[in-house]
Amino acid sequence: MTISRRSFGLAAGLLAAAGALGPLSAGPAGAATNRPRGTGLPAEKATPVAQWRLDTASGSPAVTPDDWQDHLDARLGGGATIDPAGGLLPVPGSLVLDGVAAHAEAPVAVDVTGSFSLALWASPVAEPSRDMTVLALTGRRGSALTLRWKHEGAPGTPSPIDRWEVEIRDSDRPDATRSVAPHTPAFPYGPELRWDHLAVVYDADAGELRLYVNGAPENQQCAPGDESCVPHVSTVPSVRPFPKVDALQFGRSLTDREWTDHFAGELDAVWLYRGALTESQVAQLADPNMVYEHPYAP
Repeated sequence: MTISRRSFGLAAGLLAAAGALGPLSAGPAGAATNRPRGTGLPAEKATPVAQWRLDTASGSPAVTPDDWQDHLDARLGGGATIDPAGGLLPVPGSLVLDGVAAHAEAPVAVDVTGSFSLALWASPVAEPSRDMTVLALTGRRGSALTLRWKHEGAPGTPSPIDRWEVEIRDSDRPDATRSVAPHTPAFPYGPELRWDHLAVVYDADAGELRLYVNGAPENQQCAPGDESCVPHVSTVPSVRPFPKVDALQFGRSLTDREWTDHFAGELDAVWLYRGALTESQVAQLADPNMVYEHPYAP
C-alpha cells in the first residue's frame, strides 16, 4: 500500500478531537509518593528553546543544526545518519538509528526543575521486542527523564500490549523515586508509516507529568472492583526531575553510567520548550501537514 506524504485527512479529526477534550484528571498509574505541591500560580507560558528538524547534517563528526536562536546543534554518533527523504512531514528528512549504538546528543539550556515540554515524531521498527529510548535528559550517572517504547512481553518476543512511556526520576541514584506516565501507541497513518507524534509536558506548577500521542492524552479510568478493565491514564502526579542535567540524548538513555536501550527506527522534528505546552498547542504540533518556521503553537 502506498500512502502519500501529504494524504493525512485523519489529522483534522485528531485536532478536532484534541480541541474537544475537557480537563484532564490524574489517575493512579505511576503515582509518586513525594509529589510536589502546586504553587498556586498560573502555569508558565511555553516558549521555544530549540528545534531540531533532523533533515540535514554536515561536518566531521556530523552535526544536525538547531534552528532556534541558541543553536544547540546535535552531534551524531555511533553510525547515526540523516535520511534526506525520510520522515512523515511535508519537508522530508529524519534521523535514522540502528538500535545498536547510533544516537545524537545536544546540550540542554533549560531548567528541568521548572516546567518544560518536549515534542517529536517517532517511528520504531516493526514489532519491537525490547525497551527503546526515544529521548532522554541525562546527567552524570543516569537519566532525569526518559521517553521510551516500553516492551511488556518476554525479551526478544514482540508483544501486542507494548506502549509509549515517559519516566521522571528525582535523583541520579539507583534508588530514585520515579513517576511514570504511559500511553497506548496509535500509528494512525497506516502499517507502512509507523509514525506517532509524542509530546511530554512536565508541569512544575501542577506537579504533573503528561504524555500525549498524536495530540491527545489518555484518560480511561476503571470502576472500583472491575477486574476486566485496564486503566490507561497518561497524566500522573510527578516528582521533580533531578537538576543536574547537561544533555539531551536522541535514541539512548543513561543507566548507572551505561548507555542503554538504543532506539531502532527514525526520529523527526524534535522541539524543546521552556514552560508547559497547552493541550491545544500539542494538538497543533501533532498535525503532520503543518510546517513551522519556528516551533511555537499559539
